[in-house]
Amino acid sequence: MTLKTRNRINILLFIFTLALLLAFLAMIFYSIINKKYFPPAFIEREGRNFFLFRYSPHCVFAALLFELIYILAATLIIHRSFQKTQASEVIYFTLFLFALLFDTSRIIIILFDITKTYSSLLITCGNFSLFSRVLYPIALLFTIILSNPEQRPNIERNIFLILLGAIFLTQFIPLNSAITNDNFTVNFAYRKILIFVGTFSILIAIIALFAKNRQHFTNQITTLGFAMIGGGTAVLFITSSIFFLILSIILLCTGTFLFLHELHKQYLLF
Repeated sequence: MTLKTRNRINILLFIFTLALLLAFLAMIFYSIINKKYFPPAFIEREGRNFFLFRYSPHCVFAALLFELIYILAATLIIHRSFQKTQASEVIYFTLFLFALLFDTSRIIIILFDITKTYSSLLITCGNFSLFSRVLYPIALLFTIILSNPEQRPNIERNIFLILLGAIFLTQFIPLNSAITNDNFTVNFAYRKILIFVGTFSILIAIIALFAKNRQHFTNQITTLGFAMIGGGTAVLFITSSIFFLILSIILLCTGTFLFLHELHKQYLLF
Protein backbone atom coordinates (compact mmCIF):
# COMPACT_ATOMS: atom_id res chain seq x y z
CA MET A 1 0.00 0.00 0.00
CA THR A 2 1.46 3.32 -1.06
CA LEU A 3 1.60 6.39 1.15
CA LYS A 4 -0.80 8.20 -1.16
CA THR A 5 -3.39 5.43 -0.90
CA ARG A 6 -3.06 5.23 2.88
CA ASN A 7 -3.42 9.00 3.25
CA ARG A 8 -6.49 9.02 1.01
CA ILE A 9 -8.11 6.28 3.09
CA ASN A 10 -7.34 8.25 6.22
CA ILE A 11 -8.91 11.42 4.77
CA LEU A 12 -11.99 9.52 3.58
CA LEU A 13 -12.38 7.99 7.04
CA PHE A 14 -12.24 11.47 8.59
CA ILE A 15 -14.80 12.91 6.15
CA PHE A 16 -17.23 9.99 6.55
CA THR A 17 -16.95 10.03 10.35
CA LEU A 18 -17.51 13.79 10.46
CA ALA A 19 -20.59 13.48 8.24
CA LEU A 20 -21.90 10.68 10.45
CA LEU A 21 -21.33 12.72 13.61
CA LEU A 22 -23.12 15.75 12.16
CA ALA A 23 -26.02 13.57 11.02
CA PHE A 24 -26.40 12.02 14.46
CA LEU A 25 -26.22 15.43 16.15
CA ALA A 26 -28.90 16.73 13.80
CA MET A 27 -31.12 13.78 14.69
CA ILE A 28 -30.53 14.41 18.39
CA PHE A 29 -31.46 18.07 17.97
CA TYR A 30 -34.60 17.07 16.07
CA SER A 31 -35.61 14.66 18.84
CA ILE A 32 -35.12 17.32 21.51
CA ILE A 33 -37.13 19.88 19.55
CA ASN A 34 -39.99 17.40 19.14
CA LYS A 35 -39.75 16.47 22.84
CA LYS A 36 -39.14 12.80 22.15
CA TYR A 37 -37.40 11.18 25.08
CA PHE A 38 -34.27 9.29 24.29
CA PRO A 39 -32.44 7.09 24.89
CA PRO A 40 -34.88 4.41 26.11
CA ALA A 41 -33.98 3.26 29.60
CA PHE A 42 -33.46 -0.26 30.85
CA ILE A 43 -34.43 -1.49 34.31
CA GLU A 44 -31.84 -0.46 36.88
CA ARG A 45 -29.62 -3.28 38.09
CA GLU A 46 -29.52 -3.99 41.81
CA GLY A 47 -26.43 -3.01 43.74
CA ARG A 48 -25.57 -0.04 41.54
CA ASN A 49 -27.06 2.77 43.57
CA PHE A 50 -23.90 4.89 43.88
CA PHE A 51 -24.15 7.59 41.22
CA LEU A 52 -20.75 6.84 39.63
CA PHE A 53 -21.76 3.24 38.92
CA ARG A 54 -25.48 3.80 38.38
CA TYR A 55 -26.78 2.68 35.03
CA SER A 56 -27.52 5.54 32.64
CA PRO A 57 -28.53 5.14 29.00
CA HIS A 58 -27.24 8.66 28.44
CA CYS A 59 -23.74 7.44 29.36
CA VAL A 60 -24.00 4.77 26.68
CA PHE A 61 -25.06 7.44 24.20
CA ALA A 62 -22.20 9.73 25.27
CA ALA A 63 -19.73 6.85 24.88
CA LEU A 64 -20.87 6.28 21.29
CA LEU A 65 -20.57 9.96 20.43
CA PHE A 66 -17.10 9.91 21.99
CA GLU A 67 -16.16 7.04 19.68
CA LEU A 68 -16.88 9.25 16.68
CA ILE A 69 -14.94 12.18 18.15
CA TYR A 70 -12.06 9.84 19.00
CA ILE A 71 -11.90 8.55 15.42
CA LEU A 72 -11.80 12.11 14.12
CA ALA A 73 -8.99 13.07 16.50
CA ALA A 74 -6.98 9.91 15.80
CA THR A 75 -7.20 10.34 12.02
CA LEU A 76 -6.01 13.94 12.37
CA ILE A 77 -3.04 12.84 14.48
CA ILE A 78 -2.16 10.12 11.97
CA HIS A 79 -2.42 12.51 9.03
CA ARG A 80 -0.30 15.15 10.70
CA SER A 81 2.39 12.87 12.18
CA PHE A 82 2.63 10.02 9.66
CA GLN A 83 1.69 11.67 6.36
CA LYS A 84 5.19 11.07 4.95
CA THR A 85 6.11 8.05 7.06
CA GLN A 86 5.78 4.47 5.85
CA ALA A 87 4.59 3.12 9.19
CA SER A 88 2.88 -0.25 8.94
CA GLU A 89 1.49 0.14 12.47
CA VAL A 90 -0.59 3.11 11.32
CA ILE A 91 -2.30 1.07 8.60
CA TYR A 92 -3.49 -1.61 11.00
CA PHE A 93 -4.36 1.03 13.58
CA THR A 94 -6.61 2.64 10.98
CA LEU A 95 -8.32 -0.73 10.67
CA PHE A 96 -8.90 -0.55 14.43
CA LEU A 97 -10.56 2.84 13.90
CA PHE A 98 -12.86 1.28 11.31
CA ALA A 99 -13.87 -1.29 13.96
CA LEU A 100 -14.85 1.55 16.30
CA LEU A 101 -16.82 3.17 13.50
CA PHE A 102 -18.93 0.03 13.04
CA ASP A 103 -19.66 -0.03 16.77
CA THR A 104 -21.28 3.42 16.57
CA SER A 105 -24.19 1.76 14.74
CA ARG A 106 -25.64 1.32 18.24
CA ILE A 107 -26.62 5.00 18.05
CA ILE A 108 -29.22 4.03 15.45
CA ILE A 109 -30.79 1.58 17.92
CA ILE A 110 -31.08 4.40 20.46
CA LEU A 111 -32.34 7.13 18.14
CA PHE A 112 -34.99 4.98 16.45
CA ASP A 113 -35.88 3.12 19.68
CA ILE A 114 -35.88 -0.31 18.03
CA THR A 115 -34.79 -2.29 21.10
CA LYS A 116 -38.05 -4.23 21.26
CA THR A 117 -38.49 -4.85 17.56
CA TYR A 118 -37.49 -7.68 15.24
CA SER A 119 -36.64 -5.42 12.34
CA SER A 120 -33.87 -6.01 9.83
CA LEU A 121 -32.40 -2.68 10.94
CA LEU A 122 -31.91 -4.01 14.48
CA ILE A 123 -30.28 -7.18 13.14
CA THR A 124 -27.99 -5.14 10.87
CA CYS A 125 -26.90 -2.91 13.75
CA GLY A 126 -26.37 -6.01 15.86
CA ASN A 127 -24.14 -7.52 13.20
CA PHE A 128 -22.19 -4.26 12.89
CA SER A 129 -21.49 -4.04 16.63
CA LEU A 130 -20.57 -7.73 16.73
CA PHE A 131 -18.25 -7.23 13.75
CA SER A 132 -16.48 -4.41 15.60
CA ARG A 133 -15.91 -6.66 18.63
CA VAL A 134 -14.43 -9.34 16.42
CA LEU A 135 -12.30 -6.95 14.37
CA TYR A 136 -10.77 -4.62 16.96
CA PRO A 137 -8.58 -7.16 18.86
CA ILE A 138 -7.39 -8.68 15.58
CA ALA A 139 -6.49 -5.25 14.22
CA LEU A 140 -4.60 -4.37 17.40
CA LEU A 141 -2.78 -7.71 17.35
CA PHE A 142 -1.71 -7.27 13.73
CA THR A 143 -0.64 -3.68 14.50
CA ILE A 144 2.21 -5.21 16.50
CA ILE A 145 3.06 -8.61 15.07
CA LEU A 146 2.88 -7.64 11.37
CA SER A 147 4.45 -4.19 11.58
CA ASN A 148 7.99 -5.26 10.67
CA PRO A 149 9.36 -3.97 7.35
CA GLU A 150 9.46 -7.48 5.85
CA GLN A 151 5.65 -7.62 5.95
CA ARG A 152 5.05 -4.34 4.10
CA PRO A 153 4.66 -5.99 0.66
CA ASN A 154 1.93 -8.20 2.16
CA ILE A 155 -0.15 -5.45 3.79
CA GLU A 156 -3.02 -5.62 1.27
CA ARG A 157 -3.17 -9.40 1.59
CA ASN A 158 -3.10 -9.23 5.40
CA ILE A 159 -5.87 -6.63 5.53
CA PHE A 160 -7.99 -8.74 3.18
CA LEU A 161 -7.49 -11.82 5.39
CA ILE A 162 -8.33 -9.85 8.54
CA LEU A 163 -11.56 -8.51 7.08
CA LEU A 164 -12.51 -11.87 5.58
CA GLY A 165 -11.90 -13.66 8.87
CA ALA A 166 -13.84 -11.04 10.87
CA ILE A 167 -16.79 -11.17 8.46
CA PHE A 168 -16.84 -14.98 8.57
CA LEU A 169 -16.79 -15.08 12.37
CA THR A 170 -19.51 -12.43 12.57
CA GLN A 171 -21.77 -14.49 10.31
CA PHE A 172 -20.91 -17.65 12.22
CA ILE A 173 -21.94 -16.22 15.62
CA PRO A 174 -25.75 -16.18 15.96
CA LEU A 175 -27.66 -13.14 17.22
CA ASN A 176 -30.68 -13.15 19.51
CA SER A 177 -32.62 -10.07 18.42
CA ALA A 178 -35.22 -10.72 21.13
CA ILE A 179 -32.71 -9.51 23.73
CA THR A 180 -31.06 -6.09 23.64
CA ASN A 181 -28.47 -5.47 26.34
CA ASP A 182 -28.36 -2.32 28.45
CA ASN A 183 -25.44 -0.99 26.35
CA PHE A 184 -27.68 -1.29 23.27
CA THR A 185 -25.97 -4.29 21.74
CA VAL A 186 -28.01 -7.15 20.37
CA ASN A 187 -27.33 -10.25 22.42
CA PHE A 188 -25.08 -12.78 20.71
CA ALA A 189 -23.82 -16.30 21.40
CA TYR A 190 -20.32 -17.34 22.53
CA ARG A 191 -19.91 -14.05 24.43
CA LYS A 192 -17.46 -15.45 26.99
CA ILE A 193 -15.38 -17.14 24.29
CA LEU A 194 -15.21 -13.93 22.28
CA ILE A 195 -14.16 -11.93 25.36
CA PHE A 196 -11.47 -14.49 26.19
CA VAL A 197 -10.07 -14.59 22.64
CA GLY A 198 -10.10 -10.79 22.39
CA THR A 199 -8.36 -10.37 25.76
CA PHE A 200 -5.81 -13.05 24.90
CA SER A 201 -5.05 -11.41 21.53
CA ILE A 202 -4.41 -8.02 23.13
CA LEU A 203 -2.22 -9.58 25.83
CA ILE A 204 -0.15 -11.35 23.17
CA ALA A 205 0.22 -8.04 21.32
CA ILE A 206 1.35 -6.26 24.51
CA ILE A 207 3.94 -8.95 25.26
CA ALA A 208 5.17 -8.87 21.65
CA LEU A 209 5.51 -5.08 21.74
CA PHE A 210 7.33 -5.23 25.07
CA ALA A 211 9.80 -7.77 23.65
CA LYS A 212 10.24 -5.74 20.46
CA ASN A 213 11.04 -2.54 22.36
CA ARG A 214 13.45 -4.40 24.60
CA GLN A 215 15.20 -5.96 21.61
CA HIS A 216 15.67 -2.55 19.97
CA PHE A 217 16.64 -0.87 23.27
CA THR A 218 13.73 1.59 23.07
CA ASN A 219 11.57 2.70 25.97
CA GLN A 220 8.27 1.04 26.81
CA ILE A 221 6.05 4.10 26.37
CA THR A 222 4.45 2.57 23.27
CA THR A 223 3.75 -0.60 25.27
CA LEU A 224 2.02 1.40 28.00
CA GLY A 225 0.03 3.42 25.47
CA PHE A 226 -0.96 0.32 23.52
CA ALA A 227 -2.13 -1.44 26.69
CA MET A 228 -4.24 1.60 27.59
CA ILE A 229 -5.80 1.60 24.10
CA GLY A 230 -6.76 -2.07 24.38
CA GLY A 231 -8.14 -1.69 27.89
CA GLY A 232 -9.89 1.59 27.13
CA THR A 233 -11.66 0.09 24.12
CA ALA A 234 -12.87 -2.90 26.13
CA VAL A 235 -14.24 -0.56 28.81
CA LEU A 236 -15.82 1.73 26.22
CA PHE A 237 -17.72 -1.17 24.68
CA ILE A 238 -19.36 -2.06 28.02
CA THR A 239 -19.82 1.51 29.29
CA SER A 240 -23.18 2.19 30.89
CA SER A 241 -22.23 4.41 33.85
CA ILE A 242 -20.36 7.64 34.52
CA PHE A 243 -17.37 5.85 36.05
CA PHE A 244 -16.73 3.59 33.07
CA LEU A 245 -17.36 6.45 30.64
CA ILE A 246 -14.71 8.62 32.30
CA LEU A 247 -12.31 5.69 32.65
CA SER A 248 -12.60 4.72 28.98
CA ILE A 249 -12.08 8.32 27.82
CA ILE A 250 -8.97 8.73 29.98
CA LEU A 251 -7.48 5.40 28.90
CA LEU A 252 -8.14 5.86 25.19
CA CYS A 253 -7.05 9.50 24.95
CA THR A 254 -3.90 9.04 27.05
CA GLY A 255 -3.01 5.71 25.46
CA THR A 256 -3.46 6.95 21.91
CA PHE A 257 -1.32 10.03 22.55
CA LEU A 258 1.47 7.99 24.16
CA PHE A 259 1.44 5.27 21.50
CA LEU A 260 1.29 7.47 18.39
CA HIS A 261 3.58 10.19 19.75
CA GLU A 262 6.29 7.74 20.79
CA LEU A 263 5.87 5.71 17.58
CA HIS A 264 6.40 8.90 15.59
CA LYS A 265 9.59 9.63 17.56
CA GLN A 266 10.90 6.11 16.92
CA TYR A 267 10.39 6.43 13.16
CA LEU A 268 12.21 9.75 13.18
CA LEU A 269 15.15 8.12 14.95
CA PHE A 270 15.32 5.01 12.78
